[in-house]
Amino acid sequence: MGFLVNSFISKYKTNPKGGDAVQEQDIIELLLQINEKGMDALLLHYGPLMRYIIAPILQNPQDQEDCLSEVAMRVWEKI
Repeated sequence: MGFLVNSFISKYKTNPKGGDAVQEQDIIELLLQINEKGMDALLLHYGPLMRYIIAPILQNPQDQEDCLSEVAMRVWEKI
């Protein structure tokens, strides 16, 4: 599970502005279909905001990545 999320996360480190192409409803629909593209879209769209929130709380970069992974997986499981 961690590898899957980490592979998604590594793709989005280079996109600091987030993704605007996918609308929130599209993300929700993909996640409800248990489609991995939903996780891609979630992290593309919200990853930068989540990083912005996490960074001042957790100083260690590895802890930040672990937190982001945990949040993403909880969204995946709960939606």
